Amino acid sequence: MTGKRTWVPLGSTANKQGRVVGVNLCGGNAVFPGVMGTTVFKVFDFAVAKTGLNMTEAEKAGFHPIQAIVRGYDRAHYYPGGKESVLKVIADKESGRILGGQAIGEGPSDKFIDTLAMALHGKMTCHELANVDLAYAPPFSPAMSPVIVAANVLTNKLEGTLVAIEAREVKEKLETSKKAFQVLDIREEKEVKEKKIPGSIWIPYAELKKRIGELDKNKETAVHCESGLRSYKACLKLRSEGIENVKNVDGGMLCWCYNVESGG
Repeated sequence: MTGKRTWVPLGSTANKQGRVVGVNLCGGNAVFPGVMGTTVFKVFDFAVAKTGLNMTEAEKAGFHPIQAIVRGYDRAHYYPGGKESVLKVIADKESGRILGGQAIGEGPSDKFIDTLAMALHGKMTCHELANVDLAYAPPFSPAMSPVIVAANVLTNKLEGTLVAIEAREVKEKLETSKKAFQVLDIREEKEVKEKKIPGSIWIPYAELKKRIGELDKNKETAVHCESGLRSYKACLKLRSEGIENVKNVDGGMLCWCYNVESGG
């Protein structure tokens, strides 16, 4: 990704380098092209995987990274026994090129990351990744792969359809700019009872249109759900009703709970 030296001590890398050595010892001219840092490991029942650069690494490498965070499942939502992994995909704001990704959960983290690793090798943009033809059948994947969903989110950001705000920034603005800032929670009552952002306004998505008058149209509005999909739809609805300064909270409560409360 960066062309710089790195240390990624994996058996898969060692075997590929061993083949290069063997080919060259036998008179060949093989070259090892480097690594993307693709790896996976298990923490209890969670599969944790990554490839390429994270947000911090991308910034240090001179990119202008943007991210998409989505919930991904290993089968169609109506198919029994589904497992979930949270997926983050990172792209360069200037070129749209995919830069990396991370996944964690009981779901197919390895499958998501292997797909992204191929996108990295092909130097694909988020526009190109969104149109990749991936295998689908209800026992194996949702109709729209979470990788493609994430690529569409990134595309929306690049095209200006989606304006995002990170959980850390939401927390900071609630503490320093409350007179000009409001947080809208559009989740269902059961979800709100389990966890809520302090100071947020709760209006379920289904009631948003008839209760839109409860919002201050002059304030910057950060909208969130559990992961970001419903709140994206809510942002579009608010804009259609004349509330322009609307932002979608990246990753919703998933990122609030991790980034803000855990300090991760």
